[in-house]
Amino acid sequence: YACSTLMSTKVNGINISLIDQNNNGIWNEIGVDAIIVGKGDSASYLSEVVNLDGDLFILSVSSHGDTVSITPYEGEQGLLNVVEGYNSKGKLINAVFTSTDGKHSFELSNSKNGLNVPVGEYELTRAIVKKGIENVTVRQGSMKTISIISGKENVLAWGGPLRIDFETNRTDPETITVQLPKFYGSAEEEYFDFFPGGKSPKIIATDKKTGKEIWSGKFCES
Repeated sequence: YACSTLMSTKVNGINISLIDQNNNGIWNEIGVDAIIVGKGDSASYLSEVVNLDGDLFILSVSSHGDTVSITPYEGEQGLLNVVEGYNSKGKLINAVFTSTDGKHSFELSNSKNGLNVPVGEYELTRAIVKKGIENVTVRQGSMKTISIISGKENVLAWGGPLRIDFETNRTDPETITVQLPKFYGSAEEEYFDFFPGGKSPKIIATDKKTGKEIWSGKFCES
């Protein structure tokens, strides 16, 4: 546990909460501190630009966090939609995408029709998928960056089916070493930190010539 501080206000009638994420007493560090826009509890990194009820604004925060102001954003923008194309039995409860230059960051899990964001290249910072008591965290993995083009909509196709990757080593005829598996979605995003711990897949080793099973096993729970 660690101390944490949050400041909340309303801008254009919309709730904005600032989080001094590194607890250094400075509240306006872009890409370091965090911000919650709206009534939810999912934060993104503090961004130079915020989306307030569909419109983009340049956000200015004082170093002490006691003053917040906005001015209309006049740069090019496009629509990023990560909800419509997500394939899962679970529900996205958090989906943060950040521009590769670190200046813009948005939480998109509640934006069913997409969200206007400044043009540029974006990548997945973190997502959380939940079903009942089960949840899993998602990170960029091998996913390509997402290009947002002015006036265009980009619907990200990701989620299931998942692919399991693992490596094996055979040091002698009697020993097969299997590395811990990694789980990837259809856009090559990586799924990790399953809660509660997921069941291990059964791993089967077969003779290359005959196809006969020579070994099988599962990862032990720790």
